[in-house]
Amino acid sequence: MRTKKTACLLLIVILLLSVGAVALTACNNLTAQEAYDALKNAINLSLAGDPLDPAYDPEVSETNGYIFAYKESVRSSGNITNTNVNVHCDQDASYQLHVDEDLMVDLYQETWSINDVTGGTGTKIGDFGFIVGPYPDADSDEERMFYTERPADGNNGEYTANKLYGNMTAEDFIETELFRKYSLASRLEELRNMPFDAFVFDESVNDSFGAVQQINLVTITFGVTSEYVENYYAETGKHSIFEGCTYAEIELTFGRVSNIYVYQEENLGGGFFNLPQEMYSLQITYLGQNISFPSVSTDPSNSNYYTLDENLLGRTDLAFAKAIY
Repeated sequence: MRTKKTACLLLIVILLLSVGAVALTACNNLTAQEAYDALKNAINLSLAGDPLDPAYDPEVSETNGYIFAYKESVRSSGNITNTNVNVHCDQDASYQLHVDEDLMVDLYQETWSINDVTGGTGTKIGDFGFIVGPYPDADSDEERMFYTERPADGNNGEYTANKLYGNMTAEDFIETELFRKYSLASRLEELRNMPFDAFVFDESVNDSFGAVQQINLVTITFGVTSEYVENYYAETGKHSIFEGCTYAEIELTFGRVSNIYVYQEENLGGGFFNLPQEMYSLQITYLGQNISFPSVSTDPSNSNYYTLDENLLGRTDLAFAKAIY
């Protein structure tokens, strides 16, 4: 009798756990308006830590939009441009950020031609990068900014290294026009200003259109009206990231924008085989990523001298570190 009761109890526990697991993984379909509102709220939360953004609210988020890293890829008719931006600082063993101590800003951008055969990257056309912040092992807290650039013709592998500013803090640099062109706010600006009627959520147009919430992940799949794309160019003089797109997908994680993908279907022949081609992507991390640095020169006369490191020439995330002073 006791055995039967025990078995029944175990069965009930298993059923309850199964129901709970299903509840946790269940998908909740959102209406078009709910999806739009979720996106707008996510953009504001994503930028809540940026002091220069209208959504700035330090009580909501201390770091969103201020300590972050993103990878962006933009594909045009002739080339592909990849941009990596990393705003980071020291993080102790308790995962506490120390923005005031070691705030640093790094950027690297490269442009490639498109391979006519494979459709992937071909020849590097040009690239540049900069870094601003305290260097490790320095004798002082002096902040420095460097800029490196390869000639745009791509025929010369040598980089030029220029010291643009001395004694510039990372906080100061974040407020410059140069950085604001690469801020997270600049990458989310178009989405923030898109009106509701620019989005196409109608499943009769594409059966994959719509929005689904699964625990802390919201996935929004939609099209964009041609009227919006045309008006955007007429009003801003810039091409929309959605120009020519067949559909786009946005992922919101924990209430923030985490990934944006824009696709264009290309016909591969015969008029019956279409393949989605990624035209634009943006991947965001909100606590930034720490990077490594080239070794300090062993020259005893100048312990703070950073030399060009040939081993870094192939590193797309450290090209800017080849600057010297």
